Amino acid sequence: MTREEIIGKQLANKVAMLEYENTLLFAEKVELQEKLAQYENQNQDNNKE
Repeated sequence: MTREEIIGKQLANKVAMLEYENTLLFAEKVELQEKLAQYENQNQDNNKE
């Protein structure tokens, strides 16, 4: 295996890891947005009372 092939495989692995991390962060963002919406709705309900 040539040096270039090794570097190419390393870069491909790095890209795959970054894509995976990006997916996890996106899922966390969605989860936090849902929690925020719940808290905002609860806050509006509490302010009405």
